[in-house]
Order: sequence, then C-alpha cells, then structure tokens
Amino acid sequence: MLSDGGLIELSQLQRALHAPPAALSCDGDPAGGRRASTAADHDAQLRQDLEAHFSACHGNISEVARRTGKARVQIQRWMKRFTIDPAKYQR
Repeated sequence: MLSDGGLIELSQLQRALHAPPAALSCDGDPAGGRRASTAADHDAQLRQDLEAHFSACHGNISEVARRTGKARVQIQRWMKRFTIDPAKYQR
C-alpha cells in the first residue's frame, strides 16, 4: 500500500517503483497458486448456487435467469460449463 489515505508522497512512490516484483510460481501465478484455488472455489460455489436455483425453479432456465439477474444465454453457458441438465430438476 502506498498511502494510508490522502496524497501519495514522492518518497513513497519512489520506493514502490524500485521494489522487487512479487514472486511468481513457474506458471506465472502470484503467491504460488492462491489465485487458482480461489477461482476453483468460486466455480464450485457458482455451480452449487445454480443447482439450488434449478431445484427451486424446477429446471426452468428462464426463471433461474430472472432470479439471478443474469441473461438466459449466460445461464445456458454455465449449464454447458458445469454440465448441468435442467431436466434433472423438472417435476
């Protein structure tokens, strides 16, 4: 962090510019893979949320889109990505 608030002093900027770059893992991921696990966690949570919506909406894609505030086509993309079959949730 350069400043606690307010203006950034020239000395703070000079230190930031001359600081060594953040360590990268072999795949270019900062902090040795934290970003990848965060993305995987996000995907798992998204899939779980979608499945809950499909269950509540009885597999109705349009209703899931309305409830989530997303476009129907986005729901379809996620269905393909996570191999979710809406027929599984229909009554």
